[in-house]
Amino acid sequence: MLWDSSLSSSSSTSVASKTAKGGVHTGRDPNVKKPEWLRQRAPQGERFEEVKESLSRLNLNTVCQEAQCPNIGECWNGGGDGIATATIMLLGDTCTRGCRFCAVKTSRNPAPPDPMEPENTAKAIASWVARAIMTKKTAYANLQGW
Repeated sequence: MLWDSSLSSSSSTSVASKTAKGGVHTGRDPNVKKPEWLRQRAPQGERFEEVKESLSRLNLNTVCQEAQCPNIGECWNGGGDGIATATIMLLGDTCTRGCRFCAVKTSRNPAPPDPMEPENTAKAIASWVARAIMTKKTAYANLQGW
């Protein structure tokens, strides 16, 4: 689709400012910066690193990581009240459903659950200062014996 300058509200808008590499029409001026509130900062901070290290050491999976949540930094750092939030996935990092809107890894034949997962989940919960603990069982609805 070519940019039609007659449709533009401003006659000074150039075709180049509305076209990305390869001549693809984008409909926005690349010289206009996004508002600060829309920009997402890379996750960082002492509390974030503590939660990340704890989950990694205990071989636990979270919806935050597996679903590639853009708010992971805010939650793991404790938001405004300083209490970190994370949703631990039970039965591994793989779901059997395969919802199109979700970034969680899917498989019809997921790996067997880690036998240490219940104990490691309890260790993580015991070591965190938390107001509430969220757990989410991955979907094994279509598997026999689950």
